[in-house]
Amino acid sequence: MLTAMSTSDQTGIFQVAFRLSTLLLVVRQAIDVPLSPRFATLWEEGKTAELERLACLSAVISTAAALVILVSFVLLAGPLTGLFGPEFQAAQVSLVILASAQAAFVAAGPLPALLNMADRAGAVTWAMAVAQMVQFGLGFALIPTLGSFGAAIAMSAAILVWALGMWFAAYHYLSVRVSPVRGLAILMKRGFR
Repeated sequence: MLTAMSTSDQTGIFQVAFRLSTLLLVVRQAIDVPLSPRFATLWEEGKTAELERLACLSAVISTAAALVILVSFVLLAGPLTGLFGPEFQAAQVSLVILASAQAAFVAAGPLPALLNMADRAGAVTWAMAVAQMVQFGLGFALIPTLGSFGAAIAMSAAILVWALGMWFAAYHYLSVRVSPVRGLAILMKRGFR
């Protein structure tokens, strides 16, 4: 969409910001992959409360790691985007916006893993479809005047809508409310036990 509605310079600037921001997703994967078998076991055994507890604790860990990366991106946005060439330093603000949305997605917890594990991949797809509509609408409205910055806003909004949609789906289908705040409360009360 950006390519069709803006210049190749703006597309390049956006690509740098987007690719750097996706490094935050490594955190989510690093936590979800080893925990997925445990999530599946708890789900099969009907231990929803324990599943929710573990998902919330994983959200705490992923949030902490994502915040470290996000702060690094905020503090080092200029040098990081400058690695691709001086003309790409224009991606600094877009990087911070996209990285903030990715950090929020990571903080939401293992929602895709939980929904897929419970055979609710359709809910993940549905949430993504709604997010894509948001991205298209905002992109159509913002890209012509704001270029890569407008694309970053549109994509960030879509990422947040996707996470929110999956949160509601996890609550509706699995009866779990995953959040790092709940995870912190659990951690303070019971520790990692």
